Amino acid sequence: MRRDRVKRVLLSWGVVAGVWVVAVVLMVGRYVLSIGEDDDYYIPPPSAGSPSAEPVSTVPVKVAGWKAVTSEKYGFTYDVPKSWKINSPTLLIGFEDKDGKPLAAMSATAEYRKGFCASERVASRAATGFNQYVDGTVPEVAEHAARKWAKAAYTPDNGPEPNVSLSTPRTVSVGRLEGAHVVVDVTAISQAAPCQPPRALVHVVAVPGREKGKTVVFVLYADQGVDDAAPKRTLQRIAGSLRPS
Repeated sequence: MRRDRVKRVLLSWGVVAGVWVVAVVLMVGRYVLSIGEDDDYYIPPPSAGSPSAEPVSTVPVKVAGWKAVTSEKYGFTYDVPKSWKINSPTLLIGFEDKDGKPLAAMSATAEYRKGFCASERVASRAATGFNQYVDGTVPEVAEHAARKWAKAAYTPDNGPEPNVSLSTPRTVSVGRLEGAHVVVDVTAISQAAPCQPPRALVHVVAVPGREKGKTVVFVLYADQGVDDAAPKRTLQRIAGSLRPS
């Protein structure tokens, strides 16, 4: 994924058989991986429109003083600090390659320090959200998603892939569900694109979805090694706040 090719798409959506369906606007393809995903649809951005107010979750916060982000589609909630911006639930954010092929996308997102990069105003220092996978065990999905997001978010178009080091999937409780938590240390990030950090962290928590054979993935990626990076403890608390709505 490319810091200089972040993709943000406003859309109206419905769900049919676990697949995004976009009203009126034609979809432009799907990036198929060895573990299938149902959220990697992209459409052209709208020609006009004003930003909506930050959505407010009806789910009580788990971390005092923070604010909750809820995915009605997947039935999970997490908390972020008040300094983070919660996006509209109908906003997909993600990355594409240099040819415009989608690599990763997520919904029910929140971002930290969006607009910090003068040459790429949609970039943020950290972001969170959900997507869903349709194959693989929960630990397999956690590892796959962690590796994919780390490479997608921190590989510039004209630079090499970073070094990624995955932790062993750790069993975690998400409400009454048993999930898998993987942390990725991302190092040796190429500086070929503007505003790239020297290193980064990616947290992925995978949990069984509502439908049999589907796994919901909570993704958190964050720049590190820069003055305005989100603290590691904050990232851990965000990942640990994941719960059923």
